[in-house]
Amino acid sequence: MLLVSRPGEMSLSMLDILILGGTRLLGPPLVQKLSNARHRIAISSRTAQAQSLPPNVVARPGERSDPAHIASLFNEKTYDVVIDNLAYDGDVINNTIQPWTGRIGLYILTSTAWVYLVLPRRQDPFRENDLPSTASAVDIDPSRCGVPEMTRSYVRGKRLAEQAAAQLACPVQICRPCMFTGAGDHNGRIHWFVDRLSEGIFGCDDSVLPFQLAWVDDVAEAIVRMA
Repeated sequence: MLLVSRPGEMSLSMLDILILGGTRLLGPPLVQKLSNARHRIAISSRTAQAQSLPPNVVARPGERSDPAHIASLFNEKTYDVVIDNLAYDGDVINNTIQPWTGRIGLYILTSTAWVYLVLPRRQDPFRENDLPSTASAVDIDPSRCGVPEMTRSYVRGKRLAEQAAAQLACPVQICRPCMFTGAGDHNGRIHWFVDRLSEGIFGCDDSVLPFQLAWVDDVAEAIVRMA
């Protein structure tokens, strides 16, 4: 997992935190860890329900891509940290985050380690500026011909989201976890992994998509430490 930081000065006291997407997989352990640290938390998602949350967590149900909903979250409110688990392209950041950077102390984008698929083949060590910096250069390296189009589209969108985040007028951190699973995994990744093990398949051909699996609580802990 790589953490990419454009640092700013932050207090270590109680924080006001907005989580965009906090009810599935990564959301619950992230919310619980921040709640245990007594931070004040607002969750924005389509399924956020107040009765299922700790007392220091406020539910703000709404659509992530709706600028009007995001505006309602920032209306006369400033957040020390905004954790964005639902930015899948650059436009959604430009349209819903960029107008409110004056009310954000730190913006954390949850991206993916799969953005490295846009890199041409190269030798280690990796440097951040090895990644393409223009929208026209974010497609996956053609030599990785086994990557399905759904994955290509997801990776493209996440890299464009990273580029948009890098232009925000507030401190930014980007978290790039590998594939992760845990309690409440609605995608069933752990079952796929166990099935492969039971069939005697212990690895993948790293010429296409090396498989790495992280536990969701560890990813949540990394993001908490960033905050």
